[in-house]
Amino acid sequence: MSVPDYQNDPAWGYYVYGITTADHKPVPDLPGIEAVARPFLVAEGDLAALVSMVPLEHFAEEGLEERLSDLNWIEPRARAHQEILAATLGQRTVIPLRFGTIFRDETGIHTMLLSHGANFRRVLAHLHNRLEWGVRLYVDPAQLAAQVAANNPRVRTLAARCQGKSGGAAYLLGKKLNQLLSEESTRLAETYAHTAHQMLLNCAVDAHASSVEQAAMKQEPTLILNGAYLVEHAQTGSFNAILEQIGSKLIGCSFQLTGPWPPYHFASARDEDSPHA
Repeated sequence: MSVPDYQNDPAWGYYVYGITTADHKPVPDLPGIEAVARPFLVAEGDLAALVSMVPLEHFAEEGLEERLSDLNWIEPRARAHQEILAATLGQRTVIPLRFGTIFRDETGIHTMLLSHGANFRRVLAHLHNRLEWGVRLYVDPAQLAAQVAANNPRVRTLAARCQGKSGGAAYLLGKKLNQLLSEESTRLAETYAHTAHQMLLNCAVDAHASSVEQAAMKQEPTLILNGAYLVEHAQTGSFNAILEQIGSKLIGCSFQLTGPWPPYHFASARDEDSPHA
């Protein structure tokens, strides 16, 4: 594409969306984070930065810090950042960088690509032909409690002891039963989360499962697993089939699948050490 007229304007800088390979594959034909400038590549050897031009008045570090608290300003730009990375996924492998990665000139970009080149190549190879999918697994507390009440030996034994009791004894045993039911339900939920994660790992090349604090089970579906999974393109169907198996095997569980996403969870190249405007 043609070089923007303001590329050599010192009042404008380079906003970097991510790192990719220097080749002739297309870049997203979309407005950039500032609509007047479209994305293009700045290459250094076999690597390239996916960039668009932005006014440094708004995006230099001191100006950007002030605007990060302005939701009306940041929301459309954060959305544009994500949309460009998402569109790139269908065309090329990309290491996504964090929102607000800015360089004043091309020299800084070339320096970054040279100094971090080995790491960028390693990560690009790891991400090649792979997609990040998000999985959130929920459990219905009522169905979970029913499973525990029917199948847990400790709960069944204590429930049997409650039969025929009255007065204070019934109250104390009932309270103890409720506590045990809650504890065993939480334990079963943890087992469900571990089982689901292990099943998904059978079809993923990498994974990042966020810890989910197991609070007391409430009436609504409770989140028990929040994971990101890096999956080969060719394994997408198998990955979805495993999710369906999880829904059938783990009674009371349901899942939410999102993506594919820019692979933030697996982009271990350290962009925070890169030069900034």
